[in-house]
Amino acid sequence: MKKLVYGIMCFAAMTAADSFAAETLTESDTFASLVILPIPGQIYSAEDISRPEFMVSNAVDAQTWTIGGDIVSQYFDVEYQNNTAPGIAKAIVTGKAGTEYEGASAEREFVVYQTMYVNPSAASSEPYTTRETGAATLADAIACANASNWAAKIVMATGNYTGSGYSLSTPIMVVGETSDPKDVVLTDSVNGSRAFTIDNKYAGVCNLTITGTGWRTSYSNGTISYGGHIKMSAGKVDNCVISGGYAAGNHTGGWGRGFGGNVYMSGGRLLRSKITQGHGAAFKTNIADDNHTSRGAGVCAEGDAVVDSCLIYANGSDTRTNGGGIYLAGNAVAANCTIVDNSTDTAIAAGSGLYLGSSTAKAVNCVIYGNGGTVTTEFGGLNLDRFAHCASSVTNDLYR
Repeated sequence: MKKLVYGIMCFAAMTAADSFAAETLTESDTFASLVILPIPGQIYSAEDISRPEFMVSNAVDAQTWTIGGDIVSQYFDVEYQNNTAPGIAKAIVTGKAGTEYEGASAEREFVVYQTMYVNPSAASSEPYTTRETGAATLADAIACANASNWAAKIVMATGNYTGSGYSLSTPIMVVGETSDPKDVVLTDSVNGSRAFTIDNKYAGVCNLTITGTGWRTSYSNGTISYGGHIKMSAGKVDNCVISGGYAAGNHTGGWGRGFGGNVYMSGGRLLRSKITQGHGAAFKTNIADDNHTSRGAGVCAEGDAVVDSCLIYANGSDTRTNGGGIYLAGNAVAANCTIVDNSTDTAIAAGSGLYLGSSTAKAVNCVIYGNGGTVTTEFGGLNLDRFAHCASSVTNDLYR
């Protein structure tokens, strides 16, 4: 029960600053014996050039130092590049002569965001950099950021919006102006057009409610629909409520299927969000199409995607969908999640709560409860070796 409480209460701990947490550390970040830990995104100011403090670590013994900014280090010199304007900057560390770190170096990119605003009640004057001159629409703000070649944090004023088809392929964060997602509601109700496509590691969406039917249209034989509301290969979605999405392949003479009723991920991170009432459905015209199933009525996470501290509930009740709550494949990980009250048509598909579609996907420290009455209905593709410290309503074997 303690895990269930954590899975729900994690949303209350969210702050606006958390929405700009840094990217994940990888092996390629190590240079000689030094590594710079991820640097959070910065906000551009013409009066204050971005020179953030950051941490550097000795990769051999994990000793760390906080350096940069106005800190004078005994061991290291710090240089910044491309940090005087919005965009992608760099911090470079070199060991000082005469110290044990002489000759060692490391570098790390970080992003500097220009703050922009969407405010339908404002005067609407480019470049939309104050609330009083905010853009009338999100599309206008994104177009201006791209035309200016800016990395941008676009702040949406409290209110209800309608729109879809937003492409975040450059470093653009779309953020609700408060930390409560219910204050900014985006309704995505255009058939064949999802709300967001995210393809940049510095891009993402934070503090929004995204609702509506999402991506639902008619396809020819063999077509797959990806992501009812969000499709992402990089970046992050943080502290959002995402509901009612529909990824489906409506047949027009053959079969079609949907991957990720609310969210489809081939990479990136889905963090501290509520995912509910998503649908994924597969349609067939003859018995030969029986092996074509949809994946993940709530979330379909593949590749290196990470789903962390999310509440995934009441998704599914769909035709032929493996994973009513979430489908994991590739090296995808679900961690610290609560997965409850999801469903699927288990006579044809499997895993009303969670489906593991590969031998390398895994679930860690999750509560998976009330999705089905037996192991075979609660889970699909069950491999107990891919679960760690998970609690289930139908088996205790997952807690190891």
